[in-house]
Amino acid sequence: MLITEFTGNQTMLENEKMAEKILVIDDEESTTQLLKILLERRGYEVITALRADEGLRQAYRTHPDLVLLDIMMPEMDGWAVCEKLRELSDVPIIFLTARGETKDVVRGLDMGADDFIIKPYDNDELIARVRAHLRRSPNASISEEFAFDNGDFRLNLINREVRVKSTQVHLTPKEFDLLSALVRNAGMPSWL
Repeated sequence: MLITEFTGNQTMLENEKMAEKILVIDDEESTTQLLKILLERRGYEVITALRADEGLRQAYRTHPDLVLLDIMMPEMDGWAVCEKLRELSDVPIIFLTARGETKDVVRGLDMGADDFIIKPYDNDELIARVRAHLRRSPNASISEEFAFDNGDFRLNLINREVRVKSTQVHLTPKEFDLLSALVRNAGMPSWL
């Protein structure tokens, strides 16, 4: 996106896209902090969560471009988090875990994860895999274009359009914001 901003006699052009967001869900604070440092140095925006439920809330609120997910967490494990994320999104999920048995890798990939990295890992390999997944799915986060489309009712968040049976309905900005909030949260579990 090209944005022109006038500041006095100076014209500022911004041609850079926003940093890609990576959500790290791991109950080990030292791991999340190290990953945050590693990824931020590579230009990514990093959101961390030390509990699975908080990670799910962050995923819904921030729409990450990729999720790094541990399996072994208290209360709710990474398997359950992966299943819940897949109900909401096609966001790339990489399991980053000490569980490295073949059955764990197969289970993770079968349930919808895109990759499986076993701890301890090589930083360069991790970054390369992150880049590869982000390259293949540039817009895989929770869809912002069509929050809802059942044929009769369609809500387009980018164009701020509402159509009922292909007839456009004109709403005030506040009405549209309220309707889009209701649609986005319809059927959401109470833990969000």
